[in-house]
Amino acid sequence: MYLLTSLITLTLVVLTFSDYFKAKRGDTRGMALQLSTAEKKTIHTLLRNPRVLTEFIFAFLIAFPVSIVEFSCTGQTYLPTIVYIFGMENLRAQAFLYLLLYNVMFVLPLIIITYIAYRGTNSLRISKWFTQNLSTIKLATGIVFLILLSYLGLKTLSLFNLINLRI
Repeated sequence: MYLLTSLITLTLVVLTFSDYFKAKRGDTRGMALQLSTAEKKTIHTLLRNPRVLTEFIFAFLIAFPVSIVEFSCTGQTYLPTIVYIFGMENLRAQAFLYLLLYNVMFVLPLIIITYIAYRGTNSLRISKWFTQNLSTIKLATGIVFLILLSYLGLKTLSLFNLINLRI
């Protein structure tokens, strides 16, 4: 499992740094790690339906399919993190706290964006800020993937007795 996850994470490292260089050049449409146009249209159609927006129950019914569609984007960080957390045999009792911390960090940007919007910033300004800082965001994401890849690679080598490492 570590070997497979390492290979997936290596792919994500390559694609994220490729996206970083594309974003640095201003080529945001050519990035690999983003939702497809069809997925974006599906989400926008679901969210812009007035019946969905006015009826509370439909918000929950919409959240599930949106989550399924967005898993192709968010799952790329989730799988390596889960494998890392549950691979720590000596810290298994603390795994729940690590998973909780990960999930808090995962939703923290959403909480911040919601707070900023609540304080009066509109979606256009938020979108503009993300566009202007996309290369920095991609770079930071690539560094996180690189750290995960380093850990997973060392753990994989250790499991195959190619190195003596206790992590």
